[in-house]
Amino acid sequence: MQDFFSPRGIAVVGASRDPARIGHHILKNLKAAGYAGPIYPVNPSGEEILGLPSYPRLADVPGPAELVVLALRTDALDAFLADLEARQAARGDVRALVATGAGYAEIGTEEGRRRQERLTSACRRLGVRILGPNCIGVADTRTGVDTTFLSVPHLRPGAVSLVSQSGGMVAWLYGLWAGEPSSPGLARMVNVGNAADVSLAEAVRFLGADPDTRALGVYVEGTTRARDLLDAIAGAARDKPVVVLKGGLTEAGGAAAASHTGNLAGTGPLWEGTLRQAGALVARSPEEFTAFLTAAERLWPAVGAPGAGTTSRGDADSPGSAEPLRVAILTNAGGAGVLASDALWGESGGAAVPAHLDPATLEAVSAVLPPFAAVGRPDGYVDATAGASPAHIARAAARLAADPGVDLVFLIVLSTPYIPADVLAREVDAALTEAEAMPGTRSGLAPVATVLPAGPLQAAGREGFARAGRIALPSLHSGARAVLALARYRMWRAARGWQRPWREAAAVAAGNGAPPGRLLGEREAARLLAEWGVPFPPARFASTPAEAVAAAGDVGYPVVLKVASPDIAHKTDVGGVRLGVSGPAEVAAAWEEIMAAVSRRRPEARIDGMVVQRQEPPGVELLVGGLRDPSFGPVVTAGLGGIFAEVYRDVAWRLAPVTEADALEMLRELRGYPLLTGARGRPAVDLGAAARVIAAVSRAVARVPGLREVDVNPVLLYPDRAVAVDALVRLDG
Repeated sequence: MQDFFSPRGIAVVGASRDPARIGHHILKNLKAAGYAGPIYPVNPSGEEILGLPSYPRLADVPGPAELVVLALRTDALDAFLADLEARQAARGDVRALVATGAGYAEIGTEEGRRRQERLTSACRRLGVRILGPNCIGVADTRTGVDTTFLSVPHLRPGAVSLVSQSGGMVAWLYGLWAGEPSSPGLARMVNVGNAADVSLAEAVRFLGADPDTRALGVYVEGTTRARDLLDAIAGAARDKPVVVLKGGLTEAGGAAAASHTGNLAGTGPLWEGTLRQAGALVARSPEEFTAFLTAAERLWPAVGAPGAGTTSRGDADSPGSAEPLRVAILTNAGGAGVLASDALWGESGGAAVPAHLDPATLEAVSAVLPPFAAVGRPDGYVDATAGASPAHIARAAARLAADPGVDLVFLIVLSTPYIPADVLAREVDAALTEAEAMPGTRSGLAPVATVLPAGPLQAAGREGFARAGRIALPSLHSGARAVLALARYRMWRAARGWQRPWREAAAVAAGNGAPPGRLLGEREAARLLAEWGVPFPPARFASTPAEAVAAAGDVGYPVVLKVASPDIAHKTDVGGVRLGVSGPAEVAAAWEEIMAAVSRRRPEARIDGMVVQRQEPPGVELLVGGLRDPSFGPVVTAGLGGIFAEVYRDVAWRLAPVTEADALEMLRELRGYPLLTGARGRPAVDLGAAARVIAAVSRAVARVPGLREVDVNPVLLYPDRAVAVDALVRLDG
C-alpha cells in the first residue's frame, strides 16, 4: 500500500477547470496539501488546469505516474481501461489507482457488479492496486498526498490515522476536527469504499505497522470477512490503541449499511463482543470517536507506557496483569464532579478506581486551595469549589499529578468571568511545567486530562491547551468514556489479548443459503460435547417404558424424561419433557403422557425413545451456544437464561475458541452478572466452572468438522460446580 502514499508522480484522470466537478477539487487539494512530486491533470481538452499543463490521455503523460486518481463517470470506464492498458504497455509505471466514482457493486445491480469486476480484473492483470471504487482515496500529512475532493480545511499533522469504509464519514470527521483545536492530529487516512481490492483488514494492518501512526481509528459498516478484519485489529492493537466506530449495529442501521457498501453488517452484539475481544476501543458516535482518538494520541503514551504505575508484563508466553487506572478527579463544579465520579469510578467495572492520595498530597493540595475546598472527600476527589482561581486549580492539579499513587488527573473546569479559560490553560501549563522540573519529582507526572465544555466561551482555553501540547476535551461524558476505554485497553494488553487464541479455529464456516443440516439427538449431542469437557448429569437412553424404569433406577431419582427424536429440536414446545419423576409408576405414566402429547402435536415426528436423566436441583441458569457464521467464522455466546436472554438479549459474543479468562470476561459483561456473584443474599456461583463450560463449547464449535450450531441450555450453576442439562447440536448435511 505504500504506493498510495509516496508515489513518484500522480495523474488525475478527469481533472477539470470546472469547480462543479470533483476532478477540479481533487487537483486543488493535491496542490494545497503540498505534494512535492509531479502532478499531471488528464483531460481531453489538453488545456492548462489550475496552473498545470494537462494531457489528453494517461498514455500521453510524460513523467512517472505511479498513482492514478480516476474521477470519471462510469460510462467512461471502458475507455479509461483501454488508456490504462496503453500506459502500462508503454511505460508500465502505474502502481496504484484511486477509483472515486459511484455506480459499482454498491448500487446492488448486476450491471454495477459487472462494472466493478471489469475494473478489478483489468487492474489485476495490469499489476495495479485499487482503492475503491466509491471512495475518496488517501491523505498523508507527511508526503502531501491528498486524493480527496473534500472542501474542509487541511487538518493539523499528528499521530492519528484513519481507515474508513465511508468517505462521507471521513468528511464528517474532518469537519469535527477542523473546528476543534484539541482534536486529533492526522497522520494518514484511507477510505476503502467498496474494497474491491484493498480491504479494510489490509489497510488496518498497513497502518498498524506504520511508525508515524500512534493511534488508529477505524470506521466500519459491514464486511463479508469480519474475522479477518478482527484479526487485523487485534494485531494492530498489540502496539497502539485502535478505536472503532461501527455503523449498522441495529437492524435498521444494518440495512442502511448493506445498501451503502453492499456488505453484510452483522449483528450488533456479535460485533461489539468480538471487537472488544480484539482489543478495540469501541466508540458510539463520531464525537465519542474523536474523544477516544484524542485521548489515545495524547494520553496513551503516559498511561500505557511500561512501568507507568501499572503493568506486570509476565513472560513471553504467559499473560501479565494490570492494576486498575488510578484516577484523581479535580473540579470547580460539584455537579460535574459527581457525574465524573459516576462515569469514571461507578461504571468502569474495575478498570478505573479512585486514586488513594498520599497524606502529603492531601496536605499540599489543601494548602493551595481556598479553605472551604473539599480535599480527599471521598478518596481521590477534590472539589476546589467555584471560588477557586485559575492559579488555585493549576497548583492543585500539579500536586495531584506528582502523587505516585495517581495515574491520571481528570480536571473538569467550568469557566466563569473570574476563571477565563485561556488564563486557566496558561496557569495549568505553567504549574505542570514547573512541577516537572522540580528536583525529586516522580519520573514523569501523571497526565492531566482537562474537560472544558464545548462552545465559544471556552474555545480559547482549549486552544491554549492545544498550543501547550496538553489535552482538553470538549465533553464530560465522552471524555470520561475515553479515559475508561484506555483503562480497559491497558487491561487487555496486559492480559496479552493480542495472542488471539481464536486463530486456532478450523478454517470452515457455514455458507449462506446452506441446507438446515442434521440435528443430533440429545444423547449424541451430550456425548460429543462431553468429549470436549462439558459436564452432564448421569443419563440413559430407553426405547421402552420398562427400560426407562430400569434407567431411572440406575441414574437415581428424581429423574427427567425427555423425548428422543431427530425431528424435534425444542422438546418442551411439544410436551416432550416431564420433570420431577420420582418412582417407577411415575416413570411409566410420564412415558405415556409424553408419547401422547408428541403424537398430537408432531404426528409426523420419528420417536426413537426417551432420555432418562437424573434431575439436578434448581440453580442459576446459563445458556451457552455457538455457531459458524459466514463472515465471523466460529463464534460462541453466553448469557443468563430465561427472561435475560429472551427479553433483554443479555448475551456476550466472542470468536471461538476462547480461553477461560476470555469466558470470565464474557460473564462480567452481562447485565445480570450480579446474580452470579451473590446478589441479594444468594450464594455466589462457581464462575470458574461456568467459564470452563463456555471454553469447552467454544472449542467444539471451532474444531469439530461439520459442526454448524450448538445450544447448551440451560447450564445450571452452583457454588461448587456447573452442569449442562440439555443440548442441541446441528451438523452440516
